[in-house]
Amino acid sequence: MNRYTMLSMLGIIMFSMITLAGCPLTSTPSSTVTSFVNAIAECNIDTAETQMTNEYVEENSFAFTMLDTLCEGQDAFNVEIISLELNNEIVTGNTAEVTVDLCSKTTMTIFGETQTDESCSTTIYELQNVDGTWKISGSK
Repeated sequence: MNRYTMLSMLGIIMFSMITLAGCPLTSTPSSTVTSFVNAIAECNIDTAETQMTNEYVEENSFAFTMLDTLCEGQDAFNVEIISLELNNEIVTGNTAEVTVDLCSKTTMTIFGETQTDESCSTTIYELQNVDGTWKISGSK
C-alpha cells in the first residue's frame, strides 16, 4: 500500500469519525421503556423522568414524589426485577406502543416489619418521538 492510498484511507476514516460524532444515538421505543423500568427499579427517579415527556412527568408528579420518598430509605424499600419481557413494539409515525410483561419482587420495611410481595403485570407503554428521541407519554 503506497503512502497516498494510506493517507486517503486515514482521511476518510477521520472524516467519518468527525461526521458521526455530531450525530446523536437514536433511541428506540423498546430501549426507552427498558431504561425507564430499570431506572424505577433502581430508584433513579431523575433518570426515569428523562425517559418521559414533560406532560407525563407533570401528570404523575405525585406518584413520583411518593416513590422518591420511599427510595430515600433504600434500606427500607427495594425493587428487584425478576423478569422483563418486551413482547410487542408497534411504531406508527411519531407514536409507538410497547407491551411489557414485568415480574418483580418488592421488599418494604415499615415500623420494623418487613413485607415482601412478588407480582407480575402487563403494561402497554405509549411513546412519542420528541425531537428524535422516544419518550414515554402514557401507559395502560
